[in-house]
Amino acid sequence: MSTQVGVRGRSWRGALLAGLSATLLWTSSSLSPAYAATTYWRFDNYERGCLTAGTSSNAVFEGPCRNSDGAQQWHWVSSSSWNLKLLVNSATGRCLTTDYASGATRANAVWQSSCDEGDKNQKWRFDYLTDGAGYGYLESYWGTQARTSPGSAGSVYTDERIKTDISNGYYAWSASTSG
Repeated sequence: MSTQVGVRGRSWRGALLAGLSATLLWTSSSLSPAYAATTYWRFDNYERGCLTAGTSSNAVFEGPCRNSDGAQQWHWVSSSSWNLKLLVNSATGRCLTTDYASGATRANAVWQSSCDEGDKNQKWRFDYLTDGAGYGYLESYWGTQARTSPGSAGSVYTDERIKTDISNGYYAWSASTSG
């Protein structure tokens, strides 16, 4: 069996492999950092303000929306859960956290804490509504949705939207991205 020899004594297969390797190396080294940029999300509640992290505490609250406010910028970090991710605040580096201590029909606390990929209290997803209005629900691992409070401006809780008499507007968030 004979091997065809190409450029400088190399087989065509070897030359092709060397060429592909060189192309891949060149392409990966010439990518600009913009391709690796983080996409930041800002969540604006239909009834209230934007989801905001306290920069000097672990508090999470809704506050007046402000462009370029790192406390209102969040980014998703993949986790081992198939469709749930960590939601990390840009200003603090801490993760949005809730629990199920109060159950489905009562307000559960929302705060931020050190990110732990194994902590199911930090697993979230955002599902857009199908009506095309641009709003959706920020849902926790527990199946509870983040909401603002009808009675107390600033407060953010989770509970099961369909099991309360609170207006859907307090659960609805629009999401805008930057980055």
